[in-house]
Amino acid sequence: MLFVDPITFFSTLYVAFIFGTVFQWFIAVPPVLMMTYNFTLQQVGLAFIAAIGGAVLAAASSVFIERVAYPREVKKSGHQGIVDIEYRFLPAILGSIFIAAALFWIGWTAKPSVSWASPVFGTGLFVWGNMMILV
Repeated sequence: MLFVDPITFFSTLYVAFIFGTVFQWFIAVPPVLMMTYNFTLQQVGLAFIAAIGGAVLAAASSVFIERVAYPREVKKSGHQGIVDIEYRFLPAILGSIFIAAALFWIGWTAKPSVSWASPVFGTGLFVWGNMMILV
């Protein structure tokens, strides 16, 4: 099915890219915080609390979007409660915007003249976006 169905192929390719970016992100964050902001290993571990917060926000916002947007489309549809699958992608669309914003955010703010909180909150936004795509 991977090779004969274009939607399956491109979805798999995109999810592979997202997983690769996530794993690379978590490998790159500790050295950035240690070298740029002189964090200890324990402080780097605490900085990942933002990632946990991003995951919690992703779960809450995905559930909220599904509870608000999808029922509205069910009422609008004349297909006896069946809605086009595109309406299930709303969390993923928002998540893709978060990922792009977080990548630029971290890329331009991970320097000593900017507070350490900026890349830490950017990590939370990055995880929020990734989780919304994967949900």
